[in-house]
Amino acid sequence: MKILNSIWILVLVVAFGCAHTHGTVGAESYHSVTVPLVPLVGSERIDSIELVLNAANFSAINRLPEGWTAQITGPVGQTYTLIAQGSPKGAALWNHRYLENFVTINIKEPLNFSIKGKLVVSASDKQRTVVLNSSDFDLKPAK
Repeated sequence: MKILNSIWILVLVVAFGCAHTHGTVGAESYHSVTVPLVPLVGSERIDSIELVLNAANFSAINRLPEGWTAQITGPVGQTYTLIAQGSPKGAALWNHRYLENFVTINIKEPLNFSIKGKLVVSASDKQRTVVLNSSDFDLKPAK
């Protein structure tokens, strides 16, 4: 009988011991996002910024240039989208300083997290779109 009780105790220890996880696997984390510098040529300016997050959401818009609006949509599945743009009357972004620590995000699932974006840049009647991938962004733990 003592052997049977010892086996049951061993089974319970193994079963419950394996169910416990250590560390912060899957823990949420907040990060400040800096949009990468895009070389502006001549009179080019940034007209709009679009950021798309997967497995994360926007916690704050830290810097929004004067005359700009921003809209966040989602979730669509695990995806949130932020679109920020200047007013139709020409509040374009000439200075990259607004893109430093632009937003704060909450990464909910680190293993599935991704960020991408695009900037619409124009000069007079010419326009181009700059596509940004996850590796282009600078993410730092939020303070």
